[in-house]
Amino acid sequence: MIPIVLSLAVSLHGKLRPTPIIQSVELGRNGELHILGTGGEAREANLLAGSRVFGRIVVLRMRVEGRLVVRVIPADAASPTDHRRLRTWLRWRARLDRSPANPDSLAGN
Repeated sequence: MIPIVLSLAVSLHGKLRPTPIIQSVELGRNGELHILGTGGEAREANLLAGSRVFGRIVVLRMRVEGRLVVRVIPADAASPTDHRRLRTWLRWRARLDRSPANPDSLAGN
């Protein structure tokens, strides 16, 4: 019984980890995306299909360190200039991860 409980605990540990806290997002000229955490650590993020721009709301679907992270960014969460830059970047510069290994690539964009 102990091996079953241990394997369940290890399995749950991976699912119960908190999602990363994102303080800011860095948008690259070539479509790359990096997120900065509260400690200032930069992490590379893969933008996934299904990220959307809905007028004044942006939905970012990302894979960060192998985990799916979804963030909704309303217009009042950033300066008007920064929010406009994010919307423009998503429409024209962003590189979506559409690799066959990515199950989310079937969601379309």
